[in-house]
Amino acid sequence: MAAGTASSPFHEGEQRIHKRLGIENQLASFGPRMIRDFMPDQHRLFYQQLPFLFVGYQDLKGQVWASVLHGEPGFAQSPDPKTLLLNAKPVAGDPLIDALRKDMYVGMLGIELPTRRRNRLSGKLASFDDTLTLDVIQTCGNCPQYIQTRHIESVPNPKSPQISSITELDEITRQVIEQADTFFVATHSKEVEGEPSTGADVSHRGGKPGFIRVDDNNTLTIPDYLGNYMFFTLGNIESNPATGLLFIDFETGSVLSLTGNAEILWDDPDTEHFEGAQRLWRFHITEGRWLEHVLPFRWQFESYADTTRFTGTWQDAQQNKAAVANADSWQEITVAKVQQESNSVNSYYLTHNGQSTSKLPKFKAGQFISLKAIINGKEEIRCYTLSNSPTESHYRISVKREEQGTFSRYLHDNVKAGDTLTYLAPTGDFTLDMTSQRPAAMLAAGIGITPMMAMISEAIQDAMKTRHLRPITLLVGVKNGEEQSFKEELKHLENMAAGLIRVFWAFSEPTDNDEPKTDFQCRGRISEGFIQAVLPLADYDFYLCGPNDFMQDMYDTCLRLGVRDERIFAESFGDAQLKRAKPVELATAESQQKSHASKAEVADTAVVTFRNSEFEQAWTPESGTLLEFAEAHGVEAVYGCRNGRCGSCKVKKLSGEVHYQTQPVCDFAEDEVVMCCAKPAKPSADQSANESLAHVEIAL
Repeated sequence: MAAGTASSPFHEGEQRIHKRLGIENQLASFGPRMIRDFMPDQHRLFYQQLPFLFVGYQDLKGQVWASVLHGEPGFAQSPDPKTLLLNAKPVAGDPLIDALRKDMYVGMLGIELPTRRRNRLSGKLASFDDTLTLDVIQTCGNCPQYIQTRHIESVPNPKSPQISSITELDEITRQVIEQADTFFVATHSKEVEGEPSTGADVSHRGGKPGFIRVDDNNTLTIPDYLGNYMFFTLGNIESNPATGLLFIDFETGSVLSLTGNAEILWDDPDTEHFEGAQRLWRFHITEGRWLEHVLPFRWQFESYADTTRFTGTWQDAQQNKAAVANADSWQEITVAKVQQESNSVNSYYLTHNGQSTSKLPKFKAGQFISLKAIINGKEEIRCYTLSNSPTESHYRISVKREEQGTFSRYLHDNVKAGDTLTYLAPTGDFTLDMTSQRPAAMLAAGIGITPMMAMISEAIQDAMKTRHLRPITLLVGVKNGEEQSFKEELKHLENMAAGLIRVFWAFSEPTDNDEPKTDFQCRGRISEGFIQAVLPLADYDFYLCGPNDFMQDMYDTCLRLGVRDERIFAESFGDAQLKRAKPVELATAESQQKSHASKAEVADTAVVTFRNSEFEQAWTPESGTLLEFAEAHGVEAVYGCRNGRCGSCKVKKLSGEVHYQTQPVCDFAEDEVVMCCAKPAKPSADQSANESLAHVEIAL
């Protein structure tokens, strides 16, 4: 945080980050309203009631430090909105003692841990005799994100302080950092002569114990979570890498103060594995002070902030990284709990080895997993959408018992808590766009509600971090109340969303026990009229899931209502295929990157050989994919999603080329073929000189 230019409250380093992240227009709009050049009365009263404040500053050598000042509540006074008086001295051994000088820039943070309130200001030191007098330059309120609540108690006769200068971490100071759930970071903008853009800042950082990685005795790596978008801290680091960190041992009143240089890791691959991290930054220690028992306070931990619960640790990140490395291989998963949702639907809670703390591969709401089991002596594979929030440590699949469904009957009749299944990591591109500003309309029938449950849960969890919830309207069609799954859970989600999430039920065959308006709002199936009745006039994204006929009907209905084709999203795996009005490119950028497919056109006719089955037969385009061709001729093939996502049908390609009309998303090697998406391709120019007929041979 520092003084800005005449046209902006942000200095050059902050503006560079805003531009990099594409939020410069947004910040140019609300920044001047958020950042003031005076203290509002509520801030002045807030500072006056605090027993301690944090200070950020630059010493005479250009090193940046964070310090803490304390006293009886009232030691901070504001005689006017442009002045703050501090009747306090630095603690014993604090580098601030030697750094105090007239006109030094100071960043100030007032924070109240029991209530999670905090305010920041930057200013210039006018005098520092018995009282520190600070002339205010900028002030800003801060949100309560990542602040853990603590109860504070004064210690009348603390132990005698012990002061140590350090140049690297030892076992004790390393342990303080590794166990910390809170620390404070001081930064200082680059000094630009003639421009009012110089200033200091000090900020709070919080997370779960273990969110700071000690790389070695002089290096720390720290996640940067979703914040208020103003980027005071990182903006200063972008301008001037000199940085100071301060850790408090809340049980002993000891302080660890470190100074050094920081760097922003914009594209570090570890970021994607750290839950909640937007990016990483690294701190290199130059020197520090270990000040034991210098504070006359002790703090008792009470609770984590809600936002902290959605973040991870470096141990978690390492487990997430390992899970991704094994994502393409079948692994064991344990059924922790079975819960009945309706008379035909059970939910299965899945964990690694039955332990909720074990790390499963992360997923996006709307994705599915593939399950494999031996049923009646035959290996069977089926895909099931996950129905819980991605922030939870387990998977939940919700399965309807289908009399013709071998796998669903197996789950309902045989699988219980403690049993083990085999699974492939989540995949699929039917996911909720969390960045869209348009409201979402979700149309589901029967068990098609499962991805919607995950999406709504994810939207609410995301709103706790971003303070913005995208409006969602869910319409669900079922037969009657006996088939109504997740009724109470959806009511709970509606209450949490305070009107931004609405749920409507359509019962096609309600019973005498079903109360109109209470249990359902529409008698019959979801129709064009019902959709128009419950959706206010707006520009929606539509999400469809249910049986094939239902999705096709809803898709056609959306088109009649004037919804643009690209705003209609539908779940598609197994045999589900939506016939769109115009072709849609299904291949993602990720799948294109993974592609090893020939760019040749599909063959007019070909010979296909399944070597292991000792089968060879002519193929034509009417024969479909290689998987469909194998099934039509009685050749047994393993499959799961039938859409190139799970990779179950991968086999060795011994010769020939294939064409992928729908690009597989799963990983596969150059000598492998994903049968559910592949058709024989025309021979290349070199091949056609010797062969006029396409020939594909695979190890099946």
